[in-house]
Amino acid sequence: MHIKLVLFIFALFCAQSFAQTTSSSSKRESLFEAGAGAVYASVPHYPGSDQSNALLVPFPTVIYRGDKYRVDEDGGARARFFYTDMMELNLSIGGSLPVSTKDSKIRQGMPKLDTIVELGPGLIFHFFNKRNAKGFKLSLNIPVRQAISSDLKYTKARGQVFNPLLYGFYDLNRHFTLVGGLSSMWASKEYTSYLYDVQDRFVTANRASYQSSAGQVVTNYSLAVVYSNKNLSLFTGSIFHDASRSSNKDSPLFVKSTNWSHAIGMTYFFYEIL
Repeated sequence: MHIKLVLFIFALFCAQSFAQTTSSSSKRESLFEAGAGAVYASVPHYPGSDQSNALLVPFPTVIYRGDKYRVDEDGGARARFFYTDMMELNLSIGGSLPVSTKDSKIRQGMPKLDTIVELGPGLIFHFFNKRNAKGFKLSLNIPVRQAISSDLKYTKARGQVFNPLLYGFYDLNRHFTLVGGLSSMWASKEYTSYLYDVQDRFVTANRASYQSSAGQVVTNYSLAVVYSNKNLSLFTGSIFHDASRSSNKDSPLFVKSTNWSHAIGMTYFFYEIL
């Protein structure tokens, strides 16, 4: 049985390295599949935070395998400019969840962190020809994205992000698939300033003034198990976030070098077009 995995959005945005959704198995890959799912996840506020968001999110899930526009297991939602069985150039999407200062002790009195959406070109390279790969896939996704923060009332550019991801799928048997990933994130000063700067007007006895620098933000190690049976899939997994080599460890907003994301969820596909 061939399990079709989608690197969806790890619990929508920040859990995005994680919540893989799966569709029903078939000998022929369909053009379009639609369904619904839900995920419960615990996600750190941002790299270096010692607090997490816990959220239960229902979501629609879609697979579309068009020639130019795709939402599939080989890289999530994207527009493809050029592609072969081994590689493709595309427009990729990423992002992170908002953080309210009411929920963050260290950021009390500071502006909230809005939802961040990332858009930019990417290169996906498959180490094995997709048509010949049986039971194991290994791919490298190399995106460079422009980050934009928004609260739906206004938007602002937040610099650039470079976030390569090495990911693989291994079929343990006809129902269970192991999914692993390794990614590292670097960002421009404009992006790191949004997370780690402390302007003079926000200085307190426990929060000194700080100006961030561009550089590494975090390295993520992810592992998940997916169970798939016909149209129903169940998944669970974790991401270990290592910010010990962050360029902004000296920021008073940087509290903890390591943290975890955890998620458990399900998807059910109920509609298909071949």
